[in-house]
Amino acid sequence: MESQKLAQMDFDEFVENALEAESVASTDSPQENLKIEPNSKAKRHKQVLSNLSKDDPEFYKFLLENDKELLDFDVSDEDSDNEEATSNSDSGDGQLEPVSDTDSDKSIENSVPLESIDSDEKVDSDFDDDDERDVKNIVTKKQVIFMAKALKTKNSNSTFKHATDLFHTAVYQVAGEKIESSQKLAFEKVTTFNELVLCCLECVPLFLQRQLVSSNDVIIIRGKKCKKNWSKIRENVKLYLSDILFTLDKLVESSLLCKILYSIKPLICLFLEFRGLRKKYMKTLIKLWSKDERSVQLQSFLCMKGSILFANYSLFNYLLKRSYLSFVQSSKFSSEVNKEYIAFLIDSLVEIYSVDLSRGYQLAFVYIRQLAIHLRNALTSKTDETTQFVYNWQFIHSIEFWSKVLSAEGAADTHLKQLIFPLVQVTLGAISLSPIVKFYPLRFRCIKSLNYISLHTNTYIPIANYMLETLDYVRSVSKYTHLPPKPPNFAYTLKVSKQFMKTKHFIDYAVETAFELLLEHLSSFEHSIAFPEMSFPVLRELKKFAKATNNSKHRREIKSLIEKIEIQSKFIEDLRSTVDFAPKDTDKVREWERTSAIKHSNLSNYLNLWRKSVIKINENLVQNHLELDEPKNDVEKKILKSRKRKRQTQIEPTTSSNSDSDIDDKVIELNLDNWDD
Repeated sequence: MESQKLAQMDFDEFVENALEAESVASTDSPQENLKIEPNSKAKRHKQVLSNLSKDDPEFYKFLLENDKELLDFDVSDEDSDNEEATSNSDSGDGQLEPVSDTDSDKSIENSVPLESIDSDEKVDSDFDDDDERDVKNIVTKKQVIFMAKALKTKNSNSTFKHATDLFHTAVYQVAGEKIESSQKLAFEKVTTFNELVLCCLECVPLFLQRQLVSSNDVIIIRGKKCKKNWSKIRENVKLYLSDILFTLDKLVESSLLCKILYSIKPLICLFLEFRGLRKKYMKTLIKLWSKDERSVQLQSFLCMKGSILFANYSLFNYLLKRSYLSFVQSSKFSSEVNKEYIAFLIDSLVEIYSVDLSRGYQLAFVYIRQLAIHLRNALTSKTDETTQFVYNWQFIHSIEFWSKVLSAEGAADTHLKQLIFPLVQVTLGAISLSPIVKFYPLRFRCIKSLNYISLHTNTYIPIANYMLETLDYVRSVSKYTHLPPKPPNFAYTLKVSKQFMKTKHFIDYAVETAFELLLEHLSSFEHSIAFPEMSFPVLRELKKFAKATNNSKHRREIKSLIEKIEIQSKFIEDLRSTVDFAPKDTDKVREWERTSAIKHSNLSNYLNLWRKSVIKINENLVQNHLELDEPKNDVEKKILKSRKRKRQTQIEPTTSSNSDSDIDDKVIELNLDNWDD
């Protein structure tokens, strides 16, 4: 009867009944009512399975055929499982427990172990060829929040060390660098890595401000107590700063770059404290400063300027040198697209040099001399190759930069004033290297730089003759050629092709630019006591041009300029007729010029009004162009498409000889290796 019941049982019911029977027997015998070992049940389980072949051979045969793994039961497997369960029970259930504020000296790794995992949490695990699991530490959001709170409120060095170690491993692991398997991290969520990085960026400076000394929002090392704390955290600070530079070098996202650059402003002195990080820190900032992203440029520039205040002489020279060479390498082209980028590089670099103009004299002398060497080689050999080393955007932008440096406020009181003459000679030599019509745009750029020097240094430079030559050429053009479909913007070119030299578009550009530069030149010295004599030859040539030109617009502009010059000359003549000092009394002459500037500024006011009118006219032209190009219905769309199609078939690419090739289509790189010497 009992054998029939056994035959009808499945394996689970059979084992359960067998264990219940043995447990009842054990309670009846007091000798067996002892402490059971952890693997006693496993041994009894194996004994029951071995007796099954005798008690029920049919069921044993069924198991042997269908589920042989149940019969191959090993006690060692159960032992390992029991040991693992015991260790898990000792370590707790894996939940993160908050730590009281009184435990300020305890390490964060002791209170929140990295190995702690929720029982229901699933974490991906990788297996190698030998089926050995990689050891991974789990970083959770709760752990990051606890660490941020500890860094903000406590002075625990162990918490800071733990945070820097986590940050180091995280950034290197995400960047794909090799890390030991025991140090690898696994993040609870995708956003946990960003939370960890932001936690370190925001909280580490706060922790260091409490440990060290903060002066004007910059952390410095001063005092015995500060130096004692510094000796304890020095290595971890160096590790953290190295990881910051590594992250800045690898990142591409602009918003995160700005966040990191903003967070390291208080740490400027700490970067300079480590000899091995100083130049690397400067290189990283210069690289980001020359990046074509305005927000990143601005933040890196602020860090560069702040670093100058704490840098020594050699490091300051290194910053000036590397930043200038980076500017030259980044200014190979100029267009409407990157005009603001180039202007920001020039203005920000001028501001960096202006921090200490006397210390920048040596570098200014070396690099202006290098420009003179390129010009001398071009004048002596007069080949296309040497000419292109002068007639390129890098050379022109360098002239514009040094013009602003020498004209900066306070430059007149330093040795930089002695470099005005060689820079002016280099600029005039570049204009005279090839004084032909197709290089008029380059001429205008150089004259604009010379006008800037004249205005800000009160230095007279005879440049009116170059603008009058332009007007002579315009007067010689009796008939305009056909305007090509899409003329270039001559303000962002250095050379004009032959097909544009006699077009109305280029002639108007030449007259307007010469008019503006000539007016700018005269307005710089409108208060000079010698203005009537200086303006007399200009007036004579302008009257000739107004009489000979057939363009009513040009005639009207030149006549208005003649009228303004005559009014200013009459004002100076009347004012100086009452003086009682000789021309040799320079102090009295300068005082007289200052008083005359207060009374009357005719040409300067006219220049400002003329520039505003030009800007307004250009804006209206752009608006009208957009309105005309925008089709208002389907018929206009079809007409516009057909016109574009015809235009594309009519326009053929024009080719020219090597002598007339456009320099803008070539990249002329200056020999920067020689500039370092």
